[in-house]
Amino acid sequence: AVAGQRLGASGRLIPARVISQDLLPWRSSRLLNAGSVQGVQDGAAVASHVFTVNRGEDAELRSGLAILLGEVFLGVIEQTGTHTSRVKLLSDVSVQMKVRIGRWIGGRFALVDRYFWLIGRGSGRMEIRDVERKDVETGVIQVGDTILSDPQSDVLPAAMTIGKIAAASADRDNPLFAVLTIAGAVPEESLRRVYIYDPQSERR
Repeated sequence: AVAGQRLGASGRLIPARVISQDLLPWRSSRLLNAGSVQGVQDGAAVASHVFTVNRGEDAELRSGLAILLGEVFLGVIEQTGTHTSRVKLLSDVSVQMKVRIGRWIGGRFALVDRYFWLIGRGSGRMEIRDVERKDVETGVIQVGDTILSDPQSDVLPAAMTIGKIAAASADRDNPLFAVLTIAGAVPEESLRRVYIYDPQSERR
């Protein structure tokens, strides 16, 4: 587990269905069929509906271990109505958020020892900029590494998968830095059902 936390330690998951895409092509969002009546609040985190883990007993997994690479963080609730709400996806051009980078090494998930900034580029695209080029060249950061949400975030109870590094290229504006292209763990066009995380439910 990251920072000693796990998903499900508090709060509840509100199931929702995607009922339409955004009518504005420059905005990355989806309309959901759950609103304030179901307890949805602005700013709530939205996660994937289907949880899968790409490791099994061969990786010494057992019942009770926190799932780190199963749940996918998709975005946050931007606008809530009575019966519907709009989720702003992480690829939206207004998104800038702290993330961590890590990978499985020797049977454990190891994180790079600093934070990075993920930015949305629209149309399902995400990037991390200002990455030291030497970290890519020496293998500290590699294509295929996993991008996680900030484990200290107030929005989520634990770090969640966002996606993986799909490519690393030199920054044209500064040759000392690299730009990481991030592929979302769940393709946006495949979104049908999601969960909205409500951290306040235990205090109601």
